[in-house]
Amino acid sequence: MAPVPPPPDAGSSLRNLLELDRSLSPSDRKILEVLLLRGSELSARDLSRATGTNLQALYGALDRLELRGFVTRDRRGGSTQFRSAHPSVILHSLLEPGKRAAALAGHLESDLRRIYEGGDPDGADPRERHATSTASLTAASSWLHDLIGRAVGEVWFLGDESPWFVPGASLEGEIAARGGFENGVQVRMLVPPPSAMDPDRAHLDRLGRAGVDVRYSRQFNAATVIVDRRWLLLRSGTSEAGGRGRPVYLRLDSPDLCRDLLSVGQDVWSRSSTREATERRRADGPRSSPGPSPTVGSRRRT
Repeated sequence: MAPVPPPPDAGSSLRNLLELDRSLSPSDRKILEVLLLRGSELSARDLSRATGTNLQALYGALDRLELRGFVTRDRRGGSTQFRSAHPSVILHSLLEPGKRAAALAGHLESDLRRIYEGGDPDGADPRERHATSTASLTAASSWLHDLIGRAVGEVWFLGDESPWFVPGASLEGEIAARGGFENGVQVRMLVPPPSAMDPDRAHLDRLGRAGVDVRYSRQFNAATVIVDRRWLLLRSGTSEAGGRGRPVYLRLDSPDLCRDLLSVGQDVWSRSSTREATERRRADGPRSSPGPSPTVGSRRRT
């Protein structure tokens, strides 16, 4: 029986996963990738040719991989063949550090949040900086968590909301944990209508159940958040010329700009109830069910 070829995207996905394990050297990763994608036994010489690794480095890498249980060797007479362990064993082993990290983070989160939100009485509030920018999504997510955690009035997401909910689902969990901001803070979204198969549909449904009011509009292009009609977070452009590089995130203390944007947003919001069902049907295509509900939110606050 001929070997089964790997799916077209299996190689890149496997490389991305192996690169997350810093205990694997570059030669370890290359050898393990080849063995997993081939799914059959290979000699050291074949592995050397397939990975571009000289034999001395190859044997050192194979010894390390065998010690971890990732590679087995079969001696037959004067030759030795190498094969990967079962892929399920390797993949679950690679996930173990992440599982332990997630468990530790879960235990630490509430304690560290209390420390962070308690603040430094002798230090300046970082929000006192009226404008700042970053190319780091982690830093931008931190800004948004901080601003939403201190919000007293309303939060608006205009345009594509998904950049603010990456990485992970921490922001979505923050909104859900607070039960849709029952302390009086309103959370509203004016986002492009998702297609029938768009994974954002389930994400928006979950936000709706958490108390977020969601309506559909193509009016806004940039991913924007407005908090308490004062703070503006914006994802726009890239950090390099020619459209290359990472997006740039801006945080502005600008009540005037927030007021101008919301004057448009509120007008679109008030008109969206009569249009969003049509927009949703158009986005879903002819096979979708029209559905009578104009919004995703489980309850509406206007």
